[in-house]
Formats: sequence, C-alpha cells, structure tokens
Amino acid sequence: MLRGSINSVTRLGLSMASKNRGVRFMSAQAGLDSIADVQLLSKESPSTISQIWIERHKQQECISAVIPAPYYMTMKSRALSAPNFVIPLPRDTGVVTSVYFQAKDDLFLFTSLLDFQHHGKTANPWLTVRHFTELADSKQIVLMRGDPSLGQVSVVESQYLYNQIRLFLLDNDKFKLMVKFNETPEEFDYDEVLSELGVSTKK
Repeated sequence: MLRGSINSVTRLGLSMASKNRGVRFMSAQAGLDSIADVQLLSKESPSTISQIWIERHKQQECISAVIPAPYYMTMKSRALSAPNFVIPLPRDTGVVTSVYFQAKDDLFLFTSLLDFQHHGKTANPWLTVRHFTELADSKQIVLMRGDPSLGQVSVVESQYLYNQIRLFLLDNDKFKLMVKFNETPEEFDYDEVLSELGVSTKK
C-alpha cells in the first residue's frame, strides 16, 4: 500500500488540480514547481517520489510515467535530432489515424496529421506531453505528464501514442525510420512504420 497516497501528495506540495475537461492543458513552459514543491520532493527517495507521482495522476484524465534519467536523456537527444515523425493510431472504429509528432526541448506534441497539413505548427495538439527534469541530477528520474484533448483522443490512445514514440526513440533500428523521415523524406516509406507496429490499414 502506498504511503498515505492523498496525504503524501498534499504533504509534498503536489497540487490537487481538478480533472481535465476537454482541451485543458497546463502551460507548455510550466516547470515542476508549478504543480509541486520541488524542495519537499527533493527530500524523498526516488522510489517514494515515483509512487506518489503515479498515484497522484491515477486520479486525473492524463498519462504519467517516471523515467530513469539516462533513458530520458537518450530519448531527448534523439527526439531533438529527429524532431518530427508520423505515428499510426488504430481506433476502435477500425480506422487508422495518422498522428504527427513534434519535439521541442522537453515537450512532445502529438496532433492529427491532417490538421498539421492544414494549419502547420499552429494546429491544436491532441496530446501534450511534458517531461520534468528538475530531479534528473539529484534523483536520476524524470517525471512525465501527458494531457490529452479528450474530444480527440482517449487516455488509452494517448498512452499508446507515447509508448510508440518512446519505442521508436529507444530502438536503434526503429529510430533509423525517424532519421529518414527528417533527413531524407523522399526515401521515407510510411508502410515501414505500419509494418514495424504491426498495424494494417486494410479493412
């Protein structure tokens, strides 16, 4: 059993904000100190921080994770070197939606490829993922929170998108497809991505 879940969250200064309703994101520039007392958190062990972070976000319509700092630094370095990609998202209806990925610093954005083609970087994000690195040096962990636009993607679909981009960033062979998409787009074949993920667009 977690150490007092709600009480621990309050004790460590984590804001108990209300659940997301539709498009409702915290500022993309907001640091960990906007939702937590970093000084209090820094007094706890990595395992305690991890437990509290995950438990706290179970109560909200979002995704969350605690990532070992070395893994995240690899993800970030690769994401910044190949900051754009396309991920197929299988829907319950049987349709596969193409989702455009963008990386900037510690921010990952996912939006409809169709919306991106029409509106460019001003397209509304379907999923906004922030990685908080304030504890990376002292605790060797990075805290992640992802806020979906619930009218566009579910929490389950949001977790799928994040899992897939993390897989492509950390797998050497899969990452080559991201590099190709960014550096030699004329050689990029979307069917290779579908094949890697075992996704079929055939009805």
